Amino acid sequence: MLIRLADSKDLQAALLIIEEAKAFLKAQNINQWQDGYPDIAALNEDIFKKRLYVVEEGKELIALFALVEKEATYEYIEGSWHYDQTYLAIHRVAVKNSFKGHGIAHKIFAYAAQKCPYLRIDTHKDNLIMQKSVQKFGFQYCGIIYLADGNPRLAYDYHQ
Repeated sequence: MLIRLADSKDLQAALLIIEEAKAFLKAQNINQWQDGYPDIAALNEDIFKKRLYVVEEGKELIALFALVEKEATYEYIEGSWHYDQTYLAIHRVAVKNSFKGHGIAHKIFAYAAQKCPYLRIDTHKDNLIMQKSVQKFGFQYCGIIYLADGNPRLAYDYHQ
């Protein structure tokens, strides 16, 4: 398994994984990623800013995620972060359906933790799968943050 920075050649495969993830969330009655986001513009921006990563198994793209150095929506939290220091925020985690349940999220979190010892992440209140994944890795619940559109998200952080 290889984790690497994405480039423009990965865009179409990444979009397919995002669309599959959107359909999966919808089937679970989770109102996350149902408004068009993330879209090609978001992925292109992530690639341009060198913050989109892909996970490959053999030559197959099986997952993607973004590592963001500063997240504006994390400035205000109902609750509190456990640490006030430089962090990486993990966003847009999407795993191909055929690889769900194979520990890919854990590998993504471990990779991010190698890049920075302090991580933050957020997820939808109904996304119990992601909540379980972050808690299993060792993330701790911190409170509620609000996206730019005002939607609330459960916020977690992790420190090595």
